[in-house]
Amino acid sequence: MSEEQIQDDVLISEIGNSPISETPMSNRDVEQEIKIAELDIKKEELESKRQDRLQRKAYADNIFKFLCVYMIAIFIILFRHGEILNGFELADSVVITLITTTTANIIGIFILVVRYLFNPSNGNNKGK
Repeated sequence: MSEEQIQDDVLISEIGNSPISETPMSNRDVEQEIKIAELDIKKEELESKRQDRLQRKAYADNIFKFLCVYMIAIFIILFRHGEILNGFELADSVVITLITTTTANIIGIFILVVRYLFNPSNGNNKGK
């Protein structure tokens, strides 16, 4: 036998001879383990909800900033269109389309953000 095989045999015999604790857990110990596991789950759920709130706030702020910039850009375009002396002209159909799509976008994004931020469903009725 080689030296490696001898070492392997020694390790296997040590593992086989090691006492394995097979003491049964009492009901009280089991109940404590269950309570600890339930507490850990509740802590994770709480942390998840905190993280959701922070992310929702960040996304709401970003959407608000985007809408402000978008509205300023539309205002500048309409203001430039209204000036007579600058030579910047848009067809009436383009101005109407611009105003209509801007209004639809703002209302749509507002509705999406409000539904997401103030979702009335809680964890009990997901999927409804």
